[in-house]
Amino acid sequence: MVADGVEVRAWCRKCNLVLKVSPAMLAAYHGADFSLVNRLAKCRQVSCDGEVFFMANGRGRFESLLFEEGEN
Repeated sequence: MVADGVEVRAWCRKCNLVLKVSPAMLAAYHGADFSLVNRLAKCRQVSCDGEVFFMANGRGRFESLLFEEGEN
């Protein structure tokens, strides 16, 4: 994603918070092999106990990075 300049967003289904995510910062912190596929994270909205999932801009629109087993 970093090399291809892919835009990434995190979206909380509980409070509808949408955040811009920096793949470059994540790679710098977690390493180049870090993946957001099928990953959830704690929502950063104050007083929200929901989870965010990640979406990548592909084919002209943001698409979920959550997949069912065997789907990706």
